[in-house]
Amino acid sequence: MSIDDLYSYSDEALCGELFERLEKVRLSKNISQKSIADEVGITPVTYRNIKSGNAKLVTFIAVMRTLDKLEQLDNLLPDEPLSPIQLAKRQGKSRQRARGKLDVSNEINDTDQSDSKELDW
Repeated sequence: MSIDDLYSYSDEALCGELFERLEKVRLSKNISQKSIADEVGITPVTYRNIKSGNAKLVTFIAVMRTLDKLEQLDNLLPDEPLSPIQLAKRQGKSRQRARGKLDVSNEINDTDQSDSKELDW
C-alpha cells in the first residue's frame, strides 16, 4: 500500500487494514482472539470492533503491546526532528515554568501610596 493509496481509503477502510495486519501477527503467533481479549481485559467483540473503527485508541495500543509490536507505533507517527534554525532559536530558551499575567496596575498604585506616605512635603 503506497502513501497515495492511503489517501484514497476511507477512515473505516484504514481501520480494517490495521485490523488485518494485527490479525496476521496474531495468527503467526498462534494466539486466539479470546486469549488476546482476555489479556487486554476486553471482550472478543470489542477486539473485533477495531476492524470497524469502533474501538478506543488505548485498546488498539493494548493489543499491540500484547502482540509485542509497540515499536511499530514509532513508524505510525514518527517524531519529527527540529530544523537547525529551530534548534538555534531554542538554544538557551528552555522554559522551566509558566507564570500568570502580571497585574501592573496594583503595583503602580501600591508604589504611589507608599511614596506619598513617606514623602510629606
